Amino acid sequence: MSGIRISEFKKPKTIIVDQAKVDSAYGPKSSILLESTATSFSRSGFTIEIKGLSRDSLLNGLFVTVPVQLRWTDQANRKLLLNQFEGQRVVATDPTGNRTYALGADFALFDGVAVRPNPFKCIRNATLSINGSSFSTRTDAYYTALCKLFADGRVEDITGCAYETYPYNNCAATNRFDQQKGFFERCRSLNNMGKIVKVAYSDHPGNGAATAGKMSDLVMQYDIKFPIWFGPFSHLGFPGLSGFDGQTVSSFPYISDLVLECTFTDDPLMDMFVCHDSSTNNALSQVKVGGALATGAANDFSPDTARMWQNSIVGDITSGDALCGLLQPKLCYMFSEPDPDKMQVAPIYTLPSYRLITYEDREPIPGTGWSTRSNTVQVQFPYIRLSNISSLYICMAENDRVDQGGSVAARSGRRSTGNWDGKRLGMACANRTCPIKWDTVKVSMSTSSSVLTNFVNDTITPQRQFELFKKYSNNAMALSFEAWKESSQMLIFSAEELCGIGAFANSFQSLTLSISFEVYRTAVDTKVTLNDYIMRGDAREQDNQAAPLKAHIDPSYPLKGNNVGRAVVGRLICLEPELVSISEGAVSVEQVKLSQAEIHNQLMGGAPEVEDANKLDELAR
Repeated sequence: MSGIRISEFKKPKTIIVDQAKVDSAYGPKSSILLESTATSFSRSGFTIEIKGLSRDSLLNGLFVTVPVQLRWTDQANRKLLLNQFEGQRVVATDPTGNRTYALGADFALFDGVAVRPNPFKCIRNATLSINGSSFSTRTDAYYTALCKLFADGRVEDITGCAYETYPYNNCAATNRFDQQKGFFERCRSLNNMGKIVKVAYSDHPGNGAATAGKMSDLVMQYDIKFPIWFGPFSHLGFPGLSGFDGQTVSSFPYISDLVLECTFTDDPLMDMFVCHDSSTNNALSQVKVGGALATGAANDFSPDTARMWQNSIVGDITSGDALCGLLQPKLCYMFSEPDPDKMQVAPIYTLPSYRLITYEDREPIPGTGWSTRSNTVQVQFPYIRLSNISSLYICMAENDRVDQGGSVAARSGRRSTGNWDGKRLGMACANRTCPIKWDTVKVSMSTSSSVLTNFVNDTITPQRQFELFKKYSNNAMALSFEAWKESSQMLIFSAEELCGIGAFANSFQSLTLSISFEVYRTAVDTKVTLNDYIMRGDAREQDNQAAPLKAHIDPSYPLKGNNVGRAVVGRLICLEPELVSISEGAVSVEQVKLSQAEIHNQLMGGAPEVEDANKLDELAR
């Protein structure tokens, strides 16, 4: 079978299809671990197809692997050695300065690089086809919000490493008070995963040169692994969804063919890998040991992913000088054959899924001089028609990927425009949301004839939303109220909250939802640090806008960050549950209707109506 090899046999203790109510402690008769390579791939994306799968076996353990070869280089095009944590080791040679070693070529050290949690962030768009039925997604539209609620603070199944968590600064240094929990282990995991595929040395030492015989080139290879994260596989990418809806998915029956098509983002390396920042423009930066905060490319040793991806090729880079080589992606999966003497495969199974309806509002927070204030920008979603009531609504804003006029997109490569810009975070971007100005929040629901309800002050308060954040995230990060205010503010409400405030009022007309609120810049621009306390504060209004030389912490004047123009994007994400029914040779999707008349019954424990799914739950049992 071309492109597929048998690499390992396993016998899991249990096999579970929860929605089908099939549990067996006996385990399957046999299991086989397979992989299928991409039928086509390029710097734009890849396609993986699996055809002719067994109808009698259960599919599980799916994950995608994207192998990449890298010549790590920094913002000044110097070669890099990653995660050596030199201060904790004994080395034979002292650095020539600023932790740079004059070998056959100059190699600088940079610590704190890891594979990003949920690296499917590198996928812009994806389409999954199962038995001819398709599911599509645009990852960036919901990635931050769903990761914060249903991934962060937990442990990633594929790697065994921690997801992101507060303080969202990607700091791995164990001697820092604001180290991010679990991140050092992620960095150590990168070292263990990385494979040297090429090392070259300068001329033989016999020629007398000081650098002769020393390393001049190094190419590393990494396997970037992530689960399929959408459609019926949503619970694999966002494991906290199981705590939200009580559903889990372990195995999939009757899958005869599967096709996955993915398109990469503009700078996928920035989204595959993560590191701390070291720029003076970022209040959350960590000083490079033995150096100072970066003021330009010359002393910025963080990886330059934009340059590396621009100088990438498809294939092996060991025989050339390309900085990145994209190798053939593959899909790994396991088939388990149930024992017919101990369990029977039903004719149809019903699996949980989510349809994500998303809206965006891109706005700039203009940067101004120090004589006028520019603190917030309004995000609004007016007159959203609700044909169905979603199980959860999430409103938030975050730094954008795209510049808006003179306002800089923080979630872009440091050299994405060609020139070094310390206001761009690159690999240092994290799942951080913009703080909300809560007295500006307005949420209303109406029909064509009347306003049914407005969320009032006792419903939308920071404390109440903090409690809802803990409720729907299962308090996985155990954030304090102040930590939530700094890093994770979002507006969350569900059918339960809507019902509690009388949003439906027994109306049978179509509903319209309107939301608006103002947001501030993130802590990247505004957090007060030691440097701000020790800087001069006189003549603040005459301070330099591009590179401030004075402190801006006096509330009588425009505050720190006022000079930074930021492009932000507001997002409204609606989670609508679906049921995916799989039978031999067919897949169908039914929408779970949470209609206004049935909301109360649903909240009281009644079953929701399922469109076109007569007796599906009975058949599944």
